[in-house]
Amino acid sequence: MKFGLFTISTFDLIPMCKRLSNAILEANDQHVVEIHECTLPGNTVYDERVRFYSIGSYKSRDHFNTQSIWFKIIKTVRLAFNLLFFHIKNRKSVTYTIDLLSLNCLLIFKRLFFFNDIIVVYHQFELLEVSDLSKFQKFTLNLFSKLKSGLDLFICPEQNRITYFIEYTGLQQNQAYLLPNTCYPVEIPQDEKSKNVSDKITLIHIGNVGYNHYISEYLDFLEQIADPEKFHFLFVGYMPDDVVNLIRSREIQGLELIGAVPHHELPKYYEKADIGFILYRDLGLNYRYCAPNKLYEYWANGIPVIAPSLPGLTPLFKNEPQGLLIDMDNPDDFFRKATSYIEKLNPHSYAEYLIDYFKKEYDLKIHQEKLLDTIASKQNS
Repeated sequence: MKFGLFTISTFDLIPMCKRLSNAILEANDQHVVEIHECTLPGNTVYDERVRFYSIGSYKSRDHFNTQSIWFKIIKTVRLAFNLLFFHIKNRKSVTYTIDLLSLNCLLIFKRLFFFNDIIVVYHQFELLEVSDLSKFQKFTLNLFSKLKSGLDLFICPEQNRITYFIEYTGLQQNQAYLLPNTCYPVEIPQDEKSKNVSDKITLIHIGNVGYNHYISEYLDFLEQIADPEKFHFLFVGYMPDDVVNLIRSREIQGLELIGAVPHHELPKYYEKADIGFILYRDLGLNYRYCAPNKLYEYWANGIPVIAPSLPGLTPLFKNEPQGLLIDMDNPDDFFRKATSYIEKLNPHSYAEYLIDYFKKEYDLKIHQEKLLDTIASKQNS
């Protein structure tokens, strides 16, 4: 079976897309995966069997955020051409996308050219909050509402997001599929299972952090507990200049700023961590119903998580080794509960238990097998 992954943007910043492409190839040696995207060099390493077709290239993450109108027009034309050519060659195939513009192109071509044997899959990572959309984005969303019958599967990482999208577009529940934004468990060698038991505890934040997140509150907390003999604080991921300046201005002892690194280099930082932090503030539905990749990566590496009490996170925290949710708007609550939890980790570690729990509940391999079975059932129906 031929699988075409198409986006007007890039898959390179979404680890799940790499994992899904790998799962497709591993499920059957006869499967072929083509990826049509704007490339962002140095971010993601794919399986060597994946076939790449570039519709444009972002020179850097800043270019990704500041692309010109002319560049947008060129990549849109290239995407449309690639989509049409792919479907003419492959009348029976699965087409996967992560953005609404690409999805609408797919559904229009499917209707115009009677590509009835094409399975169309839309994977939504960012919730499309209607009140925050531009006029063009609202147009594309309303256009999808007219074309939605051609969509075979809508994938989303969190149930509230599925409910919201269905209510706005009129999509049918049987077209939706819940796939946690998870990953694979990490195997800790027997001789390293006590790696977190040490005199120094490492607190880590992985991924992007904005000035309007709980960064100031987190830095206040770090200032209170800072002791270079006892703690090490790591920030790994892209941060805008105002956040970098804020962190450096605090001059917190034992704090290290790593900056953005390719996703395949993150394991060496996870290995150092004892507790992971998530600092999202409830700034809208997209954050309120967050189910971030880094949450599952923390757990997969045996790292408990401290995070704000958001509705998207609350159902996922079921036992103490997973971590705790706190009111980050309340400095006393933040300090009291976080320090109490941290004290339990020294010298005790939850790593081994947490990884075993992750294997049973969130191992991506289990979810991928179910997803591929669901797609196969769509092909055979």
